[in-house]
Amino acid sequence: MDLSAFSDEKFDVKQWVGQVFEAPEMKENPEGHAATVVMKLQLFIQEVNNSLDETSHQVLQSLPRLVRDVEAVRAEAARLREQMSVAKADIVKVEQETAQSMRTLTRLDTVKSRMERTCQALKEADNWTTLSADVEEVLESGSLQQMADKVAALQQSLDVLGHVSDYEERRQTLEEHRNRLEATASPHLVAAITDNDTARSLVLVEVFRQMARLPQLEKYYVRCQRAELQRRWSAQLEARQEEGVLEWLTAFSETLVDTWHTQTRWLEQVMPHLSPASTLCCVLADTLASLQPSVASCLDTATKEHSDPLQLLEECKRVTDRLVTTLLQAADATAGSSGSVPAASALVEAAYAPYVTQLQRYGRYQEQLLVPTIKALVPSGADLQERVDAVGSSVSKLMTLLHSALDRCLSFTYGYCLPQLLDAFQCAFETELSNVNATAKQLESQPSAGSDWTVFHASLRLLQAIGDLMTQTSRLEERVLSVLSQPPGGVPAHLSAARLLPAGDQSRYQQLVDRVAEGDSLVLLEPCHRLLDSTNEEVQKVAFRAMFAPIRSQLKAVETVDWEGRGGAGASLSADLPDFSYTPQEYITQVGQYLMTLPQHLEPFMTQHDPTLGRALQSGVMPYSSSVSGGRSESESSVVHYIISCLSEGACQVYADTIVRIQHISAGMTRQLVADIDYLGNVLDDLGLRLAESLHALSTLLRCPAAEYGRVIAAAGQPPLPPRLVAAVRQMRGLVSES
Repeated sequence: MDLSAFSDEKFDVKQWVGQVFEAPEMKENPEGHAATVVMKLQLFIQEVNNSLDETSHQVLQSLPRLVRDVEAVRAEAARLREQMSVAKADIVKVEQETAQSMRTLTRLDTVKSRMERTCQALKEADNWTTLSADVEEVLESGSLQQMADKVAALQQSLDVLGHVSDYEERRQTLEEHRNRLEATASPHLVAAITDNDTARSLVLVEVFRQMARLPQLEKYYVRCQRAELQRRWSAQLEARQEEGVLEWLTAFSETLVDTWHTQTRWLEQVMPHLSPASTLCCVLADTLASLQPSVASCLDTATKEHSDPLQLLEECKRVTDRLVTTLLQAADATAGSSGSVPAASALVEAAYAPYVTQLQRYGRYQEQLLVPTIKALVPSGADLQERVDAVGSSVSKLMTLLHSALDRCLSFTYGYCLPQLLDAFQCAFETELSNVNATAKQLESQPSAGSDWTVFHASLRLLQAIGDLMTQTSRLEERVLSVLSQPPGGVPAHLSAARLLPAGDQSRYQQLVDRVAEGDSLVLLEPCHRLLDSTNEEVQKVAFRAMFAPIRSQLKAVETVDWEGRGGAGASLSADLPDFSYTPQEYITQVGQYLMTLPQHLEPFMTQHDPTLGRALQSGVMPYSSSVSGGRSESESSVVHYIISCLSEGACQVYADTIVRIQHISAGMTRQLVADIDYLGNVLDDLGLRLAESLHALSTLLRCPAAEYGRVIAAAGQPPLPPRLVAAVRQMRGLVSES
């Protein structure tokens, strides 16, 4: 039986009993097994009691010995205390007896030290005189190492003679010796650095260290490496004359990267006191800023000759991006963090400086690409139908060009040149709208007949193109606003607007971003919207005149009708004939047929669920639209109703203006004119419209008998009949004016 559980601090009686009674033997013979367990526990208790008795007996026997040991330890501690007191008293006595002697020894040591320093000063003073006499001979001998040793010895002597009265004169003399030594050593140092001669360079570095001119080494090194890289740049341009600036930059970038790696190892070996990352960043920044011919001038020449300057600049900038990224990663690996290298910022600025001037012309470059392409979208020598079709298809092509230009701006300049791009967009819209205006002029000069609907359809397609352009412009503007409302994407950590743009363009971009961030109701393409609105109004007028031309040409026939009834068909008309005897004349039936045919010809423009026509009509003001009841929307039925209403209102007003110019009219022809007006009213009623107020008033005045003319006028009520029409009809019918 396992009794180890009884020694556990967390012993649980119930749990232990439960485990015992779960044993297999308990199931076979519970009473026997329980008796066995009880007997074993009793035996175990007896053993424990025996063990306790034995242990207690042993402890009682050992207590006297322990008491004796404790007493002995106490006695030893007391003796130790007495001895320590005696030792302390001895120490105090010694200190009192030897204090004067120690002070005397200290004074003697101080005197000795001062005498040694004085002796050393006298030696150095004598040494300065000796070295000053010898240094001229050594300088004339040309031995750099001996010269450096003498100068170092002079410096050591001068350090000791800092208290003498002629110290400043001695210091100037030493500085002159250093200058002469540097002048002698510098050509050898330049030659050693240029040849990458490690052994000679190490000797010369030691010379500069001995004469305390180590800081000058970096200047010599930077100057030598800059001259070497300038030589390699010039040689590269001479060897690659047939190639372009892109190939030059690519090859020179490889040269700069190779120089970085080779010179890093060289600097670590020869000039360990310099930071390789910082020194090489200074070298490359100084080199890039002083190249002749400069990268900026090469880019300027190349962009003038290239058909797509922006593409060339993008490719060159990608080369520069790779170069700068590689160099910064190398600086990071060498110095631990490129951010800790102040010269890294100068390197980045020097690398991207050539692009600042070019990006200042970003808008102009974009215009040079967009304007010729947009002009070519609409052929100038085409007929009307081809030209209108070209204008319609040019809208989607224009927007593809503008969205591509926006994508290019975001990838190339990270959106920093958006203000200049918006200026280029305005030029693009001006070019596109000049195509529209030219087409509108061609449309206006095109003769129109009632049986030829070509001009009518062309007018509607041109309006559709304007509406489509308005819709697409709004979407483009929304995209630009979305871009400006978010931080520029994909910008490398080392680049910012300040590294790519001049101060003026930085300010324009930041102002634009701030206005968008403030939530102003900003219209980025406001000049483009103004151009669109003005062009839309002009095109609507031209389109209306083209659509209205058949009506106007038919109404001109009113002037040729024999209204006095002195001959022809009008002579047989009598005022006593019934109303059904009067049939509408041909001119008005032609007008009616034209109006009734309008829905049929408008239907193809409405069944495509294209809201562009409605968009154009919603933004402009078509002639005679002020008298059209109901608002305008982009729905198909509303657009059809609006166009037909404007044409019908124009027909009524022109018809009324033509009627009031009739000088005299017979009674029979008066009823004929009323029949013509009634016919037009019936046509308009079928179209869901009504006669204009002026034409309705004329019909009323022409219908009334001559004897009741005055009463009808007086009974007109509100609104009263227009006095102009009243007077015109009175004169037309030959009625005597009533006072």
